[in-house]
Amino acid sequence: MKQIVFFIAISLAPSCNQNMALYQRAAVHKSVAILPFDMTLNLNKAQQKIITEKDKSTLTQTLSIDLQKRLYNHLNQYFVRKKLQIELQNTDKTLAILSENKITFNDLRLYNKTNIQKMLGVDAIIDPKMIVTQKGVAFSGIAPLPYLGIVSFDVYNLFITFSASLKEQTTDTALWKFYVQKGFQAANKIKKSKVETSDNFLLPLFLNVDDLFNRFIEEQPYRKLKSLK
Repeated sequence: MKQIVFFIAISLAPSCNQNMALYQRAAVHKSVAILPFDMTLNLNKAQQKIITEKDKSTLTQTLSIDLQKRLYNHLNQYFVRKKLQIELQNTDKTLAILSENKITFNDLRLYNKTNIQKMLGVDAIIDPKMIVTQKGVAFSGIAPLPYLGIVSFDVYNLFITFSASLKEQTTDTALWKFYVQKGFQAANKIKKSKVETSDNFLLPLFLNVDDLFNRFIEEQPYRKLKSLK
């Protein structure tokens, strides 16, 4: 699969009523943990014929942990670069604690996040969510490709939504929320009327996840801590 057109980008930043009270509350956090991503894959009919529900479940869990580690790396590098006195709990430790308490990937979404924070032994948690949605077929076409000859293809709309919330132990209500959505038009190659399974329908996610996480870094409340010292 080839990402061919940037379609739309929408970013809704935290509301303007976020004031210094938010940053003062964030300033007292000494430790933070990032939970595995709440990952959702909404596939179009063509992709559903290729991926079984079992494979989809396995892929979802793999992406959940992979994205958790990627976001950890981005935020940890920021903390180190800015020399902030906040411990970002290593994702391996977070996963180990959840496993020791017999909290499975599916169970995690059902648990009260305040209890999860106490279990992890941190002052706050970042609860991230990612939704990848394929929507219909925008148009179809035919094109010559090297080594493949004439190949027909369907172009579909794909949306990637990344959201996250920062929560404290004192309440399950989010202290801060983040939301960004990007849309693309992406193509599945089709040869002899069969979708080729070699195409990676998640390519737009892999190509853009760093940009999404950088946007998160630019808006997260810990960026203001230096001005409070």
